Amino acid sequence: MNEVCMLDFDTARRLADEVLAQGRVLDCAPLAVAVVDPSGTPLVLFRTDGAPPMWGRIAQAKARTALDFGRSTAQVQGMVRDHPDLMRAIAPLSEEPVIAAAGGIVVRHKGRIVGAIGVSGDTSENDAACARHAAELLGFEGM
Repeated sequence: MNEVCMLDFDTARRLADEVLAQGRVLDCAPLAVAVVDPSGTPLVLFRTDGAPPMWGRIAQAKARTALDFGRSTAQVQGMVRDHPDLMRAIAPLSEEPVIAAAGGIVVRHKGRIVGAIGVSGDTSENDAACARHAAELLGFEGM
């Protein structure tokens, strides 16, 4: 991994591979996974056989939502629940749709945001579990 401030392609691919491997372990439905750099630009986008195209777009949106808010999409979901008026007001400021469902995490290295992972296709809880597993397995902090 590039130690400066962002994920490189090979690391992003390994993260995506580990997400999909964990999905097989958990017997998930077909998944899509997006790994993005700190600007929200996709480094990899994988969609397994049987996953509809929409899952790929949702995975990207989950990753970008995590980046925009600097926290997991599960935490964003809590913000929507606790502060609906505020979230309705600020959601249009995002360049991409805000997805307030678990499955998007910020990836940190030594406390710095180096990218994000978004997963879509199974339950939100399993999507998030696969993303966290991959980040932790490769030595990142996944939140």
